[in-house]
Amino acid sequence: MNKIEGKKQREIAQELNISVHTMESQMAIAYKKLKAALKDHTLLLLFFFI
Repeated sequence: MNKIEGKKQREIAQELNISVHTMESQMAIAYKKLKAALKDHTLLLLFFFI
């Protein structure tokens, strides 16, 4: 929602009835997991986007 729909974290938190702090924490966790999952594929992704 944040990246795809361009919504702000505050808007998403309101829609989901959660605090902004919870939203920020969950986004940070998601980014860490995504970064770890893509770590081994950095070179492949680089070639894909060129």
